[in-house]
Amino acid sequence: MIVLFPGSFDPLTLGHEDLITRASKLFDHLIVAVGINENKQHFLTPNERVSLIQLSCKAIKNLEVISYSGLTVDIAKEKKASLIIRSTRNSIDFEYEYQQAQMNKDLDSAIDTIFLPANQKYAHISSSLVRSIANLRGDLSPFVSDYVKSFLLSK
Repeated sequence: MIVLFPGSFDPLTLGHEDLITRASKLFDHLIVAVGINENKQHFLTPNERVSLIQLSCKAIKNLEVISYSGLTVDIAKEKKASLIIRSTRNSIDFEYEYQQAQMNKDLDSAIDTIFLPANQKYAHISSSLVRSIANLRGDLSPFVSDYVKSFLLSK
């Protein structure tokens, strides 16, 4: 089964990596899809985000990393993914993700969404907090891989 894990991954966190690793063990082929939103100012370019995921997750053999723009259901359909994976850290995340899942189902009834709860070890980590710490040159070690840390500190 092919599954799609979409997100901005701006930057990739240890929470994202944990979810990618867990999902890769559950499915035949996992596609991590880096979303490009022209209306949003990103910290990293799409190519940088794709590269960091590829480097950080290089041991995962059934992983494909792509970037995309447009509707998530459209890239899922194009890649022949029958499931979209989303993660929730708390009830606020769940409410938002559930609404997105319902909208995606309305757009394409053949594609389902499943939720994997965040590992509690990483549930407090968010990309926006990592960006703030990086901007202030704080210690990123508890939040991102060495690849991501080195890259962010070089910016």
